[in-house]
Amino acid sequence: MDEDTLALLMYLDEGLVKNLSSLMLNGYIDIRTSRIIQDKTITARAGFDNRERIFGEDRFAEDEREGYKTCNTCKVDQSDVGNSNTTGLEDREFIRREEEIKTIFTSFSLHSQILSNLNTAKSVKSFDNVTIKEGQIKEGEYVKLHGNLTTESVNSYLDALLTVFNCFGCDNLNKMITTKNSGIMNFTSMNGMLGHLNELLNTNATEDMILMCGDTPVVVNVNNNFFMNNNAYKFDKVDCPCTVFGKVIKIAPNGQCISLLRKTAQHDYYEKILDNCSSYCNILDSNGIIMPKKPRLKCEGISLVVVPISICM
Repeated sequence: MDEDTLALLMYLDEGLVKNLSSLMLNGYIDIRTSRIIQDKTITARAGFDNRERIFGEDRFAEDEREGYKTCNTCKVDQSDVGNSNTTGLEDREFIRREEEIKTIFTSFSLHSQILSNLNTAKSVKSFDNVTIKEGQIKEGEYVKLHGNLTTESVNSYLDALLTVFNCFGCDNLNKMITTKNSGIMNFTSMNGMLGHLNELLNTNATEDMILMCGDTPVVVNVNNNFFMNNNAYKFDKVDCPCTVFGKVIKIAPNGQCISLLRKTAQHDYYEKILDNCSSYCNILDSNGIIMPKKPRLKCEGISLVVVPISICM
């Protein structure tokens, strides 16, 4: 039995599946109609006709003259008796049966057919939790990557950082800044800039998740609306083996990196902002306030950006 048949589908981008089906499949609605019509008619007719005719004639003539006048009398009797009886029998039977069958391809069946066709055409490269070497994958190729989804997330880090600022109050936190560390930047200004950064990274419900395929970090850009169970959270099923089926849109070779802040279109600027915030976070940590651990802001070395079509576990 193919292991794919036992996989649990946890993420599916139906828009990408439909777009791919228009290019790779003959997606259609199959309608079959069958009719059976039977017409059965029985007709019978019986007739009886009995007639009796009696004719009688009685004539007599009498001439009577009186002067120049003459009178004649004539009498005729006729009797006609008829009896008619007609019987009819008619039996009709109609049988009509119509049957209509529709076959509609859902996104799930289209996804299965697309993956099957790509595998048959050997157009999907598979990597089972192994480190990807330079030159093994090209941009634009379809891949199946088996590895572990991690909890590394800049979005979650910003949420935790802003929660600390809001809970303790920026005015109170500003008092911890000593003259040595004083400057234009303070917790109030940081709260405003990080709040705007958080809004940018959460635009349209898209977010970066990192899949470790061997030692290769793979940036998987997911949409939170495409997870199958809307009552679950995307981090409910992390740090566990899963398979990402998608398309490679970016490859960073050795010496280059993939920024996790690229969604802002100003990733260098916001990287400097977060680096500058680290010294202020150290002040809070030294004063007994527990601070979240800063995640990496970029994936260096050989790394990929993959648009996921589906994620299975």
